[in-house]
This record gives sequence, C-alpha cells and structure tokens, in this order.
Amino acid sequence: MSRSKLLDRRSYRIWAGMKERCNNPNKSIYTYYGGKGITYEARWENYANFLADMGEPAFDLTLERLDSTGNYTKENCIWATRATQARNRVTTKLDANKVLQLKELLKTTTTSYFRLARDFNVSVRTIRDIHENRSWT
Repeated sequence: MSRSKLLDRRSYRIWAGMKERCNNPNKSIYTYYGGKGITYEARWENYANFLADMGEPAFDLTLERLDSTGNYTKENCIWATRATQARNRVTTKLDANKVLQLKELLKTTTTSYFRLARDFNVSVRTIRDIHENRSWT
C-alpha cells in the first residue's frame, strides 16, 4: 500500500499517535505515557502487525487500554468510544495536604501552571482554580 493511502487510514494515524505518546519526550503528552513507562508490544513497531491484531476501528472509536496503567498490547487494548475512555480515565484526587502544598508553592514559585499540573497529576484548570481561590478554600 502506498504511503499516502496509509496516511488516510484512521488506524494508521491512531497507531502513529500511540507510538508518539510512548516514544517522543518532546511532546507534552509523553509525560503521561512514555514518561510513566508505558510502552507498546515490540511487534507493534510494525503497523501491519498492529492492524492484524486490532483491525480497523469504526469511525467513532479510539484506542483504549483496559488497564490504564498497563502497556499497549493486544490483550490490553480495545476500540472504544470517547465516553468509555472518559469513564476509564485515571485521575488523581488531591488530598488536603497536597492542596495546601500547592497553595504554598503558588505563593512563592514562578513555575508554570502546566508544570505544576504535570507534577501533581491534575489539570491546568485545577491549578488555576486553586491559585485564584475559586475552589479548595
């Protein structure tokens, strides 16, 4: 199959995105995947093997890991809707000590919201809300 035909395939773009999340430390999302040690099985280095294992997704499905702390493998991946993915997302709740720690950091640091969000495993909006006293009082 020609390269231009491959690029048109949704499964190819999803496969390339998976590899990028696991391998490219220059991408901000890498922190949550490759930066945490998430990898994909060696045979999936080859797109044809990924396609043989997963098949083509329906237009509204994305690649989902059943165990969100596990690697991308045939046994751990399914095609799922975005709604299913949202329900399976791992979130870290901030306990009171972490909120207090963040409030103190926000008073004295010049660290960006993005970096704090990454370090505390929360959204940038959560950091901004804490900093602006819109929540966590």
